[in-house]
Amino acid sequence: MKKWYLFAIIICIIGILFFLYKGKEETKVYSFSGSSDELKIHNGVIILSPKKQVVYGGEVEYIGPKRTHIKTYFKSIYLNDEEAIVLKSSVSNGVKGDGLSFPAELKLNKENGSISSEELLTEQQIKELKENLYYQLEMIMDDGENIKLPLRLEVHEIK
Repeated sequence: MKKWYLFAIIICIIGILFFLYKGKEETKVYSFSGSSDELKIHNGVIILSPKKQVVYGGEVEYIGPKRTHIKTYFKSIYLNDEEAIVLKSSVSNGVKGDGLSFPAELKLNKENGSISSEELLTEQQIKELKENLYYQLEMIMDDGENIKLPLRLEVHEIK
C-alpha cells in the first residue's frame, strides 16, 4: 500500500514539473513602425505565443502628395518579398467618377487590420522578422497605372 502511495506521489510530482515546464514557453511581443516620404506606419504589434500568433497591422498615415482617381488600393504587410504576405486588405471604388483620393481616404480607413492563427509565421520567418518586415501601399489608378509604395519596417522586441 505504501508503494502505491509513493508511486502516486511521484507521478503527481512528474506531472506538476511537466506542466510547469510547458508553461514556461515564452510569449514574445514585437512592435513595428516606419516612415518614408509618403507613408507613416505606427502602432503595429506582433504577438507570438506557443498556441497563437497575432498580427495587428497598426495604422497608416499618407503624408505624400495628393493623389486622386484611385480605383483600388491594397495595404500589405509581408516578409522578405511580396510573396510572403502576412496581412493584406484592399478597398475598391466601383463607382464611376473621381475615384478615391489620398490622403482623405486613409484618414477614414487608416487601420491596417489584424489576423491571428496558430501559426502565421514559420520558425525561420520569426528569426528573420526584425530585418525583413515590410509594408506596401499599392494603388491602381483609374487609367490602369499601378503605383507601389514599399516601406521597410523597424521591428523591436518588447521585453
